[in-house]
Order: sequence, then C-alpha cells, then structure tokens
Amino acid sequence: MLTPTEWIGKNLIELNLRKKYNVNVIAIKRGGSLLINPPADSPTKKGDLFMILGLNSTLKKIASANALRRE
Repeated sequence: MLTPTEWIGKNLIELNLRKKYNVNVIAIKRGGSLLINPPADSPTKKGDLFMILGLNSTLKKIASANALRRE
C-alpha cells in the first residue's frame, strides 16, 4: 500500500496502526531499498510502499479508504 498523504512525515509510533487497525507493518519499500522491520521512530516518506500483515478484511478496508482519499 502506498503511503496515504496524511501519513507522510509521521512515524509508526504516531500512526499507531497496530492499535487502530490491528495490523503490523513488516517492511517498507523506499526507492530501491526494502526496510524489513522498519524502525518505529523513522518518519514515513512520499512514495513509501507499506507491507502490512493483518486479516484480509482489515487490509481491504485500509486499501479502500486509501483509494477513496486519492480520488
């Protein structure tokens, strides 16, 4: 999932995705690099691609909400 605009510049602690959505960010693809188990205090950047682990139903909800914001 590409970084939603409102997530840019925030770190994983601030985003609190585990508590909000019951998902875990297992990696972030940034440019040509793959950050496995990314540091929680590292700010997200435009173009980051999140690799998230969670229930399919939850992932679909997050992806749908993200798609609606981009329209």
